[in-house]
Amino acid sequence: MVTTPAMTPVQETVEAATELRDDVHIVLAPVVVNKKESDVPSLSTTDMSQELVDAYTYAAQRSQAQQEAIAVLSSTLELPQMTVTRRRLDGGELVTAMVEDLALAIDALP
Repeated sequence: MVTTPAMTPVQETVEAATELRDDVHIVLAPVVVNKKESDVPSLSTTDMSQELVDAYTYAAQRSQAQQEAIAVLSSTLELPQMTVTRRRLDGGELVTAMVEDLALAIDALP
């Protein structure tokens, strides 16, 4: 199954996976979490312009929301996860980056 790191897609994935597992008795593979933004580090905003503070606040809140959604996924589904980072690439570069992310995630599976 594939989801994105946001509450609604995570809840839908949990519901679908639970039904498939419990009602249809399908053994599920790891969940792929697609388009995860890079984590935003904690920074002091005291010397930033208001525009930068606003942009940083938005990015930090989005990162926190993604982390919360992934935490819900982890706590409600006992399945391994593989994460694919959101990339600002296209064509062959995007495919190569996604393949590399998935290869690393597969190698890290238990």
